Amino acid sequence: MTFQPTPCRPGPRSRASSSPLGRAFAALAFVVGVLGSNAAAQSPIDQVNAPYLAIPEANRSDLILLPALADMEPAPVGAQAPQQAMLLPAGSTNWSRAEAWATGETQVAVLAALDRITQETDYRRAMVFAQPYGPGVPRPMIAAGLYTELGDPPTLAAAHFGYMGPLDDMACLVHVEATRRLAAGDPAGAIDVLTDWAFFARQMADRALYKEVVFGYRQMLDALERIRDIAYQDMRGDRALTLAQIQSAIERLAEDKVLGLERLVLPRGEMTSAAQLTARVFGRDGMLNAGAFSSAMAAAGASGRPLRLFSEAARWSGAADAHNSQAQTVRTTRQVFDDWTARWNLDPFDARHNTPSVFQRDVDGQPAYAVIDAALDDMGQLIPMRQQLRAEAVGTRAALGLVGYSYQTRQFPPTLAALRPRWVRELEADPYNGDRRVDRRPPLAYFVPVRDTQARGPGRHEMNVVARDSNFVLRLGEDQFVLYSVGPDQERGWAAFVSDDPDAVRGDYLIWPPVISLLRVDLEQQGLLN
Repeated sequence: MTFQPTPCRPGPRSRASSSPLGRAFAALAFVVGVLGSNAAAQSPIDQVNAPYLAIPEANRSDLILLPALADMEPAPVGAQAPQQAMLLPAGSTNWSRAEAWATGETQVAVLAALDRITQETDYRRAMVFAQPYGPGVPRPMIAAGLYTELGDPPTLAAAHFGYMGPLDDMACLVHVEATRRLAAGDPAGAIDVLTDWAFFARQMADRALYKEVVFGYRQMLDALERIRDIAYQDMRGDRALTLAQIQSAIERLAEDKVLGLERLVLPRGEMTSAAQLTARVFGRDGMLNAGAFSSAMAAAGASGRPLRLFSEAARWSGAADAHNSQAQTVRTTRQVFDDWTARWNLDPFDARHNTPSVFQRDVDGQPAYAVIDAALDDMGQLIPMRQQLRAEAVGTRAALGLVGYSYQTRQFPPTLAALRPRWVRELEADPYNGDRRVDRRPPLAYFVPVRDTQARGPGRHEMNVVARDSNFVLRLGEDQFVLYSVGPDQERGWAAFVSDDPDAVRGDYLIWPPVISLLRVDLEQQGLLN
């Protein structure tokens, strides 16, 4: 049984089916509907892999990227995690090592592969990361460990993604390369490689299993923030970006092109994963098999960590008696997915989002549904992440438009509306602002300190910034602009308290100045970046 929830709006649904992967999934749904029991006779692995096997080799990004990734050197000290690499400034103690790594032959090959697989601007023809799960992987990728190991017997819930660690290193490479290009006087090149990374992350967000999808979401969030970070550093520095380069960057990030956040759907393979694990632990008589339960749950719990198999098996050996029946397990699995799908399609401001999901209420941590819990992560977490992505994308396009306007006119616009039509096609709504009365589309909040804040008191604008584990105060003058979303609390606070954390209890969601730019300056001033 496959799981294919519909997108949240009728328009994107038809567009999604026009992409290579969308067409493959549509074809699979048709086959399942027509063939009935014959299609259902496919193994769960075959069901999840079928859409990927339908992708032409010329459209497969994995066949280009992974061979290059196999030869990439590990990230050096100072840039070994994406957050480190994002913050690492040129000229710091660790910079020369990071720069030498990024310009090494094998890393340059990885960047060239990234560029090659992300140049198509039409999502209908864009490339797809289509490596199948388990069997069907080229031998060199198996030898390099760049494939999804499903164990023996193959189990989706036990999937270990051998390429995820190298992809984290690749994220570090992209951020170091962006900094290197900026330092070399090429901010447009820096934005270009970050946009490439956002588009590859978008491919990962279309994968069938949750862990890959959430990776794609997180990397898109980082890439969008870093694009603004590059523009901010250019604005505070040499102003080397040309008007044409800024306009090109905005156009490339348009919603109706590759980024297409409204085409996102919930991971399609997770229900198959849950159904497979359930079938494996229950016998044909519907009774739970204690031995099968123990071994299957151990495999799922030790995914990618084979030495934990024995401890996991011991953990589950006595838990079978507490589990619910097969019929109730299947029924609850369907309720979990029906609930997630309904929430995915709801308006972002529907009150149901404030209530616990079926998974959180009935499954998470509950021994009676341990099989479901072992097979699934909380996919409901993708719903607020999608909303954050919307804010980042809308904010990045508007921020780049403000930079372009200021470069062109040597002043900041009076309002965001002045960006049309030269810099943005339309004045996009703030995704976190729920005021949609009488078809209102309130935009992001924008002001220029001093110029627009005199009524709130003379002098510079004071902003309290919460960034990662840091908290500091910043005073801004009229040489900068401020762009922010009202954030999840939906209260416009004039950016007095800001962060880029959508879970923040208080304050606005800051778009500009970029939080990462402010954090880097603060850490440098404290001597904490080397």
